[in-house]
Amino acid sequence: MPDALSFHASFWEQPRPEASHGRTDSAEWSIQTVYEDEVLLVVNKPAGLATQPDPSGADNLQEQLQKARPREQLYLVHRLDRPVSGLIVLAKTARTQTDLTRQMSRGDFRKTYRALVSPAPAFASGLLENDLAKLPGENISRVVAETEHVPGKKTARLRYQVVAKTSWHGQELGWVLIELLTGRHHQIRVQLSHLGCPILNDIKYGGRDQKQEQGQLALQAASLTFYHPLAKKRLYFQLPPPDQEPWSCFGTVTEVLGAADKL
Repeated sequence: MPDALSFHASFWEQPRPEASHGRTDSAEWSIQTVYEDEVLLVVNKPAGLATQPDPSGADNLQEQLQKARPREQLYLVHRLDRPVSGLIVLAKTARTQTDLTRQMSRGDFRKTYRALVSPAPAFASGLLENDLAKLPGENISRVVAETEHVPGKKTARLRYQVVAKTSWHGQELGWVLIELLTGRHHQIRVQLSHLGCPILNDIKYGGRDQKQEQGQLALQAASLTFYHPLAKKRLYFQLPPPDQEPWSCFGTVTEVLGAADKL
């Protein structure tokens, strides 16, 4: 993205004043600050941490950050499912939150994810479009037919690209880049499962490893790009992939990361 100011967290070994020196706001959850200025805060949410308070009363990103920053008011701009790790943007003013929300509605706020699926999709790239509905009283969504009259049914769209394949414990793994074109409940997980390529370790939607053990969901919010609310410059943030199996089983990570801008 030549027109964007790029921030690659994997390269931040030298201190950068705008990045708060990569400090951690919560030692318990190791919430890494990726970027910070007077109106924005971009963090790397760990898997297993909810984004905001819910009826379960579990720990959540918003309260953890607010506890560490009692003199600031933080506004959520978007969310990630609890088992998903990756980039989240928070606004420090209501005006900034409004600006970024408008960018989302215009398509100027773009999100790219990485996922490991098994098996890999038959086609190297594609556009998935499905009607989704959240099941009443359950934290699960499903694909519904166009002819089904289901309350709350919404169209979901994403673009995907398979950038690498490998074999792991006897099963085929595909490294897939996903660009969300809409934001629906469990959208990526439901649509990839419906394609016949569930995300590894996504027990809820049919994805398991060979040993039938529940591990970390292999889905990461890998990159974000949007316009800075004040400077009007396009910002671009990208995280490195998790440094653990099965992500580390792919030998061409540099090539995989280089494909991110091709979506």
